[in-house]
Amino acid sequence: MKVGAKKKILIVGLMILSMLAMAVVAQGGVLNSKHDLSKAGGTIGVCSFCHTPHQASSVVGADGVMVKPLWNRSLQSLNTYSMYDSPTLSAHPGAGTVPSTVSLMCLGCHDGISSYAGSESPAQSKHVLLNIGGSKFTMNIAGGYDADSNVNCRGCHDSMATNQNLKMGWWYNDGLGIYEKDTASGIDLTDDHPISVSYTAAATAKAGQFVAASGQLVGTLPLYNSKVECATCHDPHKTTNGYFLRTTNAGSALCLTCHIK
Repeated sequence: MKVGAKKKILIVGLMILSMLAMAVVAQGGVLNSKHDLSKAGGTIGVCSFCHTPHQASSVVGADGVMVKPLWNRSLQSLNTYSMYDSPTLSAHPGAGTVPSTVSLMCLGCHDGISSYAGSESPAQSKHVLLNIGGSKFTMNIAGGYDADSNVNCRGCHDSMATNQNLKMGWWYNDGLGIYEKDTASGIDLTDDHPISVSYTAAATAKAGQFVAASGQLVGTLPLYNSKVECATCHDPHKTTNGYFLRTTNAGSALCLTCHIK
């Protein structure tokens, strides 16, 4: 075989290997993480718990933004969140503010609300996927955490003990096998970093205390319509830095990306 042909084969081989490596890395961020709700031997892929290539949600949030990309769940419709506020806050969310769509996509699971307990509409349950395998699919928790062979329910629910707080922090077993919700904790965001607030307004009001944004980025952190959202600090596909943080917070590095102190 000629040297030129060997080089071509080598180059093509390296390209294929690099593509495979990229695919593994891309999947590896979610695979076996807290966001991986697939169960070994199940037929539902890791991505399907949030995304679907067909029949995705087309719901538009209160901010006029449609859920994306190819969201496989209903958008939380609850509008009674208590948002963080402070006399020193330069960009106030305002009373009755509903979190923006991008944050509602996170809160759909992380606020502990709409966990179907028999009284809510299943269509509003966080356990319902809009589309899986070309048809509707409902995660069945009626018979216990592991009732569905496809779902790793223990990713969120780690115990059957009566009234024991679970990993998500808002659900408990009332002894009847029905997992109620603590709405007070779920919708109270007053002790959490403010979301759905204008970074531009904050930076303008308190020049010298915030790093200037460049377009929709502050350093490497993304803004959404110039607002700070859950996904500004958290990347749901990245586990490198723990807690799905977009960058390390060693030495408060994540905080200092935006704050000048």
